Amino acid sequence: YYTPSNLSGYTARMMVRATADAADPALVSLTSPSGGIAIDNTVKTITITIAATATAAYTFSEGVYDLELVSGDATPVVTLLLAGNVFVTDEVTK
Repeated sequence: YYTPSNLSGYTARMMVRATADAADPALVSLTSPSGGIAIDNTVKTITITIAATATAAYTFSEGVYDLELVSGDATPVVTLLLAGNVFVTDEVTK
C-alpha cells in the first residue's frame, strides 16, 4: 500500500535538452506554478501541460528530459522524479 506524499510547499521543474550535458538554452523548460506544471496537493498529482501551439513550433525530433520536485525549505532539497527520452513526431491525423 502506498501513501501519497504531501506536496504542499513544493515546486516542480522540467527541462528537455538535446543531451543531458547540452549547454543552454533548454529545448523546453517548464516550471510550477504557472509555467506549464501544476501541483495539486489535494489529489496528489503533478500535471504537465504544453500547448499545441508550442509543440507545433518544435524544431527538434528527440532529446532527454527530467522532472524534479523542489522543496520550499530554506536550503531546497531537489528530488528527481522522472527522467527519460523524448521523441517528437509530426502530426499524422489531421
